[in-house]
Amino acid sequence: MSFEPSQLGKLNPDAPDVQRRAPPYIRQSSMHEIVGRDARAFKTTRHVIEFLCYIDTIIVFFPVVALCKTDWRWLCELYGAKPHFYRNRKKIYLLVAFQCPQRALLREIANLCDKYCGCLYRLDIACDVIRDPNMSPQEQFRFIKEHMLLMHRDAQRILPVRNADGSTGYYFVKHAHLNGAPRDICAYWDLLSKLIEGFKPAHLDFRMRGAPIRHIDPHDLEFLDPSEILLQHLRFVEFDRTRFERRLFRKTIREANNKAEAVALISKMRRHDQLDWVQRVHDQHRVRLRTNNDLVRFPTAFTWGAKRRSVGRKEIMKEIRTLDVENCILDAHGHGA
Repeated sequence: MSFEPSQLGKLNPDAPDVQRRAPPYIRQSSMHEIVGRDARAFKTTRHVIEFLCYIDTIIVFFPVVALCKTDWRWLCELYGAKPHFYRNRKKIYLLVAFQCPQRALLREIANLCDKYCGCLYRLDIACDVIRDPNMSPQEQFRFIKEHMLLMHRDAQRILPVRNADGSTGYYFVKHAHLNGAPRDICAYWDLLSKLIEGFKPAHLDFRMRGAPIRHIDPHDLEFLDPSEILLQHLRFVEFDRTRFERRLFRKTIREANNKAEAVALISKMRRHDQLDWVQRVHDQHRVRLRTNNDLVRFPTAFTWGAKRRSVGRKEIMKEIRTLDVENCILDAHGHGA
């Protein structure tokens, strides 16, 4: 993997010139990665950022109005609390939501899916960027903004949403939980980690509903390979934001009738076009971007021990109580009314 000096320096614009030519997080990071699941296929590569992944949320669909009392009590005991649920007596189904489920709970959920013919409706994979002494979480977040694409996404603005805990999430699909969108990403840099107490890493939540997870057997949940799932939907690209903006603004200046018009157009682009996100550059300008997934490293197994937060419970309830989402749930799993 190769970078141009001008591209590398932009991740830390205040660094001295000697660091711009070869930042330490590029010079010193070197590791081996297993490609797929073949232990013989090793690949020496350099990753700019690495992630830890865990299951953040699952919602399970049961084509019954209620589970038997014994099964429900055992679920609550394994979960450590009463899980949120939504019951529809008319269409005869039950949705049960769990945050940060651990392995013993996942095994019991899989057994109950067998017993009641249930299946997954939603799966959220959370990704914390590993702490790096050479990059702050803000710089890591900026790197994600300038290099990550959600494939096969309709062009639309990235929506910033202020949460109750003071953090700001950036949603790639607007109101995905309301319109039943099958995929969404929410990115943060100021959200407390559920894995490391008191730490605020750059963070991604990749959310899937319905069709993208229809093939997943609940018995396989604890053994899933996060890198395999994520890289089916995400790609990381080589992109020099400053160089792109320079070309775009020069073109705008050439085509403008006068200097005032050019300044106004460029100011509007800076304010409204979200050029700090490569996803929006791809949406609006359709530039050719070279894929290089070696820029990042996702793990091949989940990390366990994440601790759920009560502040997220209301957001889950918004989804499972949303009007008209029922048709999406039932159609996705072949349970017509």
